[in-house]
Amino acid sequence: MIPRNETMTKRLLLTFSALLLFAFAQAQDTTRHRGRGFFGMTDEEPTKTQHELGINVSGFIKTFITPANSTALSATANTYLLSYKTIFKKHYALRFGWGGNYSNKSQTEDNFTGTLKTTNSQMNARLGFEWQFKLTRRWNFYTGVDYVLSTGNQRSETPIDNVNKAITQSKFSGMGGGGVVGIQFRLNKRISLLAESSLYAMSTKTTDSSSIPAFPGNDSKEVTKELSVNFTAPQSIFLIITF
Repeated sequence: MIPRNETMTKRLLLTFSALLLFAFAQAQDTTRHRGRGFFGMTDEEPTKTQHELGINVSGFIKTFITPANSTALSATANTYLLSYKTIFKKHYALRFGWGGNYSNKSQTEDNFTGTLKTTNSQMNARLGFEWQFKLTRRWNFYTGVDYVLSTGNQRSETPIDNVNKAITQSKFSGMGGGGVVGIQFRLNKRISLLAESSLYAMSTKTTDSSSIPAFPGNDSKEVTKELSVNFTAPQSIFLIITF
């Protein structure tokens, strides 16, 4: 049986591929002619520094191709919400990405004497350099390197009785870097779609603690350090605006 995560990922990749193939097929008749073509594209090379602002639209696409309760395209696939690039005339670029999430949940149940409170927060950032290669008038390929940072915190307050509560907390931080490859399809000179894959080596530190303020002698704390290599498939799709 194929896992649901894998199935949904395949659907996303197939949808993205179909969109690109459609646009590519429509553009074939215009590639033989110079000047303005399909969707307003031109054959001119950029003569000045360009800027690209991107937004991760994977979640938007998910609403059309997956069930409402699906867990596909999880936070791992949507690590970065926004991206920015400064592209120089020599076809190299500085790149930046940022993403994060925050949630605050309160829950009351019959067997609790109080309210269970849970807070989650996470932030991811990357800074890198890339080289771009023009494959055709519409297709660009790029490769590069990134330095990445990640941090997060989860805190829960669980009532014990009418007065006391237990507090558990998990903090993590990580840093690392690695390589990235991606492909970009230009719908016109201002708008394009992009997908990329990365291979990062990460060093992370996680601190788990628990305490009961009324009984400080029962406090506990555990620190875990880990070195890992993470491969990210091209599950995220970015909508890019060039200016």
